[in-house]
Amino acid sequence: MKSNEDAYASLLNENERLNAKIRQLESQNIFFKTISDNSPDLVYVFSIPQKCVIYCSDRLLEILGYTFAEVQEMGERFFSNITHPDEYQEIKQHLERLNASRPGEHHSIEFRAKHKNGTWRWMRSRDVVRKRDENNATLEILGVAEDITEWKKSQSTLVSSEAHFRMLVEASPYTIIIVDEQGIIRQANKRTKVDFGYLPPELIGQSVESLIPDNLRHSHEKYRKIYTKSPFSRPMGSGLALEAVRKDGSKFPVEIALTPIQLDQKTMVLTTIVDITQRRKAEIMVKRSAERIRLLYDVTAKSSHDEDRRITNALKLVTRLLGMEIGIQSRIYPDEDLYIIENLYSPETQLRTNQSFSFKHTCCEITLANEDVTTFEDLKLSQYSEHPCYKLLHLESYIGVPIRVQNKVYGTISFSSYKPRPIAFDYLDVDLMRLLAEWIGATIDSKIDKRALRHYTVELENKNRELEEFSYIASHDLREPLRTIISFCNILENDIGERIAKEAQEDIAFITDAAKRMINLIENLLEYSRAGRVELKLEPVDLNRCIEGIVDNLKALTQETGAVINFEQLPTVQGDSTLLAQVFQNLISNSLKFHGSEPPYINISAEPLDNSWVIQISDNGIGIAAEHAEQVFKPFRRLHSQGKYKGTGIGLSICKKIIERHGGYITIQSEPGKGSTFSIFFK
Repeated sequence: MKSNEDAYASLLNENERLNAKIRQLESQNIFFKTISDNSPDLVYVFSIPQKCVIYCSDRLLEILGYTFAEVQEMGERFFSNITHPDEYQEIKQHLERLNASRPGEHHSIEFRAKHKNGTWRWMRSRDVVRKRDENNATLEILGVAEDITEWKKSQSTLVSSEAHFRMLVEASPYTIIIVDEQGIIRQANKRTKVDFGYLPPELIGQSVESLIPDNLRHSHEKYRKIYTKSPFSRPMGSGLALEAVRKDGSKFPVEIALTPIQLDQKTMVLTTIVDITQRRKAEIMVKRSAERIRLLYDVTAKSSHDEDRRITNALKLVTRLLGMEIGIQSRIYPDEDLYIIENLYSPETQLRTNQSFSFKHTCCEITLANEDVTTFEDLKLSQYSEHPCYKLLHLESYIGVPIRVQNKVYGTISFSSYKPRPIAFDYLDVDLMRLLAEWIGATIDSKIDKRALRHYTVELENKNRELEEFSYIASHDLREPLRTIISFCNILENDIGERIAKEAQEDIAFITDAAKRMINLIENLLEYSRAGRVELKLEPVDLNRCIEGIVDNLKALTQETGAVINFEQLPTVQGDSTLLAQVFQNLISNSLKFHGSEPPYINISAEPLDNSWVIQISDNGIGIAAEHAEQVFKPFRRLHSQGKYKGTGIGLSICKKIIERHGGYITIQSEPGKGSTFSIFFK
């Protein structure tokens, strides 16, 4: 009996222990569930014997869209159903690694899990064996999985950005190096081979100061350390131009841009280096070109009328600019083997203007053969080292160009030195020589024209003197016999008186009239000649007073013809008052002479035109046909017989010559029977 009671008590104790154990497990499960359901990650338990998920936290629905019941229904197909085919084999290998793992050993895997809606989510699962049997076989696997889809996207973007970044760095036309905080080159693009002579691997791990000349390394390191403490973006051109050194030790000018970047979670500096050697050369060329333009301006802007002085000044400026010793403008006669120095700048030689040489002994023989700019930096090293210009004249460096005047070779311009030239002549020097040759050629051309003009002026002055002498003869010696004829005719008529026959009286009258006309013609001819030769005395001429004086002079003729002369308010013009009065008197006299049956009506008016004036003299006279308009201004062209209208036909020619000497011109508009209008255009 006793033993039964003991056995029963033992069973009760065991039952109590088991219940306590169950309560403990339930408490643990509740705690586990509470923890897992409140975790931001997906917690699950996979049973190996049952081949299914036996527990899954509530995050399952949120992350993958499945309920726990749906997952349980999948059974052993859980992993194959939700795992991307590309990663399923990795899942199987992952489970094998877990099965072989030591107690407490974790294993991680990243894989794509299929969402209920068919999309894929990237998961990272960290798994551990939760329970094993007495044979150490795996019974349950505990996994904690997090959704890393967004992180994967950002990583993909980052990888893509880095790849793009590296591609841009490699594709850059400039050298790019990435330098860390210690000044060590961590990356370099292939452009370093072109600019520095280094392959990228040769630079990686080297100090950036290895690319700086020795004399600048200390200061560069000092400023680099200051910059590294507080790096900032510095665009190209904002800093001073620097010098860099190539692998072969040669130096070259560079510009540098600095950009702080984050790389491998460290602050580094992306350094862009531009070789500005060509730009520097271009800047020097531009500067030199500007100097040459300024020089040419200085040469051509000189106001000196002495062409030789201007040419000598040009030779002086260009000699100094080119760093030479001698500047010569020559005249050459190849057929006579003659070379003459016409203009010279040579302060330290015995050469002189008008000195002559054998043409064949000068470099100009070579220049003319080339027909363009010819240069020698060192004659003894050229093919002309045996030429007399080197052997006899001892010239070492030379630049020359032919001069053409009036489309013919005239001579040369040359600059030479007794020393070799340290640098080669360049295209700017060649262009300068061509421009200088054009200018000097034009200057010599002008000099020749002026010389010819002076010669023609002297000839013209001589002819004018001869004309003056003729005028004197015409005014005295020609008119005097005519006056004598008229006087003797009058004496003869008075002596004979009524005894002379009527026919004889008519003959005497005819002789007298012809002599008077001849005198009048000579006087008009002299007047026409004087109108073209007399010196203009320019002054303000009030045309109102001028016309008033003419009307007063013609008062008798005006009364005789019953004419009316009307003039409006007229301007004051610049001119010779005597000659202008002669013009208006001739025109008004013509209007009074060539009138029809009606009394003459003359109107004088003025209109402004282009800062000047047009003066019009209109009448109601007989007029002329349009085809005769040009003839009336030619000397001795008469449109009417002498018997009908007196005159020599030279008055309008005198008017035309005087107005043209004032820089203007005169025109006529007329119709037969409707009068004429003369227009005088002043300038």
